Amino acid sequence: MSQVNISKMKDDKMVHIQLNLPEKRNVLTMEMILELTNVFSQLSQNKDIQAILLSGKGTNFCAGGDLRWLNLKLGSSDLENTQEVTNLFTLFDVMYACPIPIIGKVHGSVFGGGLGLVSVCDVVVAQRDAQFCFSELKLSLIPSTIAPFVLKKIPLSQAKELILSARVFTAEEALKMGLIHFYGDGKECETYINNLIDRFLNYDQIALRQAKKLLNNIPSLSSDKVKEYCIQSLAERRKNPEVLKRITKFLKKSTK
Repeated sequence: MSQVNISKMKDDKMVHIQLNLPEKRNVLTMEMILELTNVFSQLSQNKDIQAILLSGKGTNFCAGGDLRWLNLKLGSSDLENTQEVTNLFTLFDVMYACPIPIIGKVHGSVFGGGLGLVSVCDVVVAQRDAQFCFSELKLSLIPSTIAPFVLKKIPLSQAKELILSARVFTAEEALKMGLIHFYGDGKECETYINNLIDRFLNYDQIALRQAKKLLNNIPSLSSDKVKEYCIQSLAERRKNPEVLKRITKFLKKSTK
């Protein structure tokens, strides 16, 4: 049985990816990590998909890494150990670089590696009772594979407090620091997500992807490169016929 469910929605323009290991709280097994990496790698090449929804089946989104598997692998060779960690980092890297907007829908436990998944989603919606925790230190581990992506999303000061204390925190706290973008009950979350997807599907898809790429790239550029990159990006975009088409349509509508 696959540990990842994949289904298409909205006239095949949206893909729903669902973690499918509910009996184990959707922990990140190596099989799931490799499967997710493959799925997101393939979707990144698909020009027809306009939005991705990531969720977890059962009562939890993702409770982190598979500790039973990790316990069995602690005696692995240095090469095997490094490769397994590389596989996890690669998953987050591939998801972060995915040109398609990713919406994370989370509930229940969102621990350890589950927060890595949250940190590489573009928009995250949480049910009110969701619980979050950077739990690595409780196991004498460190969050090396998720930290670079977490720090792209929340301030260093807040990351330090949460990671070093390894305390459980709420959806309300996650919202205030920018880790998630909305929380509510099940119906409220569904409404928010549906409205967001409708917006994504209505926008010019090349522009939407270029906007995500722009936002991903700016933080990694030196200050002297930002100006040139931003000017060139917009100048090039303004040449696209879709821009004139949409502006003309907007002006006609606004003068009625």
